[in-house]
Amino acid sequence: MTEVSQLEFYAQSALYYLGIVLFVVVPASTAFFALKGFQHSKKKGYILIAAFALTPYITFALNKISYQLHRDEIQKMNSQSPDGVLIVQRDITFPIYNLVFAAGVFLLAKSEKKNGG
Repeated sequence: MTEVSQLEFYAQSALYYLGIVLFVVVPASTAFFALKGFQHSKKKGYILIAAFALTPYITFALNKISYQLHRDEIQKMNSQSPDGVLIVQRDITFPIYNLVFAAGVFLLAKSEKKNGG
């Protein structure tokens, strides 16, 4: 295992927490702008867009439920580690497609509002 400098540690931590913030804010804002677009234009497609935007929350909830269902198996795997320590490698991801999707919904809702629906 390689040593990580403090700067690398802080950079990785900052990126990790930025990813969490984006995970929370972007789908919520996308759903908000989709619902605002629906209010102005009454087009039912906006409701589907809002539902699609909220899928990360549904996936997160299903992962938590799955963990609770398999908690005993996970604890058994943890106890099988010889020194009691499990090394977990985590990926840092950014919801780029969600950002683009949110920008598109925002622009679409803005144009609907400007054109009067």
